[in-house]
Amino acid sequence: MTLNFPGLHLTPLLCTILLVSCAAPEAPERIQMFAASSMTDAITELRDRFQEETGYQVELTLSSSSSLAVQIQSGGEADLFLPANLEWADAAAVNKRGGSRLLEQIELVSNRLVVVARSDSKQRLTSLLDLAPESVGEIAIAEPSSVPAGIYAREALERAELWQVLHERLIPGSNVRTALGYVETGGVPIGIVYASDAAASPNVRVLFEIDPQSHSPIQYPLMLLRHSERVEGAAEFYAYLTSLDAARVLWRHGFTPRLTPVSG
Repeated sequence: MTLNFPGLHLTPLLCTILLVSCAAPEAPERIQMFAASSMTDAITELRDRFQEETGYQVELTLSSSSSLAVQIQSGGEADLFLPANLEWADAAAVNKRGGSRLLEQIELVSNRLVVVARSDSKQRLTSLLDLAPESVGEIAIAEPSSVPAGIYAREALERAELWQVLHERLIPGSNVRTALGYVETGGVPIGIVYASDAAASPNVRVLFEIDPQSHSPIQYPLMLLRHSERVEGAAEFYAYLTSLDAARVLWRHGFTPRLTPVSG
C-alpha cells in the first residue's frame, strides 16, 4: 500500500523512516551514585546543586555501605560509590574476574562518633563508662558485624572493655540512620551515631564525643568506577564533589573534608 498526498508519494518504508527520524531523542542516561546512608543530607544537597548547574541527572541510592558494596559486586551499575570505610571500598573495587572497577579514588571526608539522646532527655552522660549501669537502658547502634558505624562503635566499646557488659542491651539498626531513628522516636533512649547524623537531627542532642583514638579512622573514600566511562557527566560529578564549594557544604553537614588521595 502507498500513501498519496498532493505532491507526495510515500511508501510504507519511507513512512517508517520518517517516523523514526522524527521521534524524540532518548533522554541522557542518569548518573548512578551509591552512598552511605550517613551521607543522605549532604549528598542530596550536592546532587541538587550539581543538577541545577549542569543539567545532568543523578540518581542516588542510599543505604549501608555493606549492602551497597554487595550490590556493586553483584553487578549494580554504579558510576560513583561513597562508602563509610575503606574495607567496603576495597571490596567494591574488584570485579568477579579479579580486575579493577576503579578509575579514581580520594578520601573525601572523615567523621566522628558521638553518643546521643533525645533532645528532651534528662540524661547527663559524659563517657562510655557511664553507659555501663543498666539504668541507662538500651543503646542503638548500626549493625556491628558489617555496617561501618556499628563496626566503629564496637571497636570503641571493646577498647573500653564494655562490649560484653552492654551486648545484651544493644539494639542494632540496618544502617546508622535507622539507629538514629530509634532514638529520635524515643524507642531507644541512647544511640551511638556519627556526628553528622546528630547535626542533621533536631530531635537529638549530643551527650559526648567518643575518643577517635578508640576506633579505626572514619574515612569516606569517593570512588569513580569504570561504568562511569559510559555515562556522560559522571566524571564531572566526581570533580564537583571534590571541589572547594562541595567541601563547604560537607563541612556544614558535620563532616571534615579531607581531599587527600587514598594510598593503594
